Amino acid sequence: MPVKTVRISSLSGDVIPEGTGARVRVIWADDTRTDYRADLTDAETEKLIQAYGAEEVEARPDRRRRS
Repeated sequence: MPVKTVRISSLSGDVIPEGTGARVRVIWADDTRTDYRADLTDAETEKLIQAYGAEEVEARPDRRRRS
């Protein structure tokens, strides 16, 4: 029997439907602190972006493959 993975919001505890939501990662400038990760619903992510004025980041360009 296949196992279904269910993601739960780190803030509200609501179930995040498959294909939606966001994973937010906090990486500190100094390496002495522990990094954090949170799963959020679409609505929580939008509120976070609006509240803190997060900026859009371009995707990293593809790396060249080794031959």
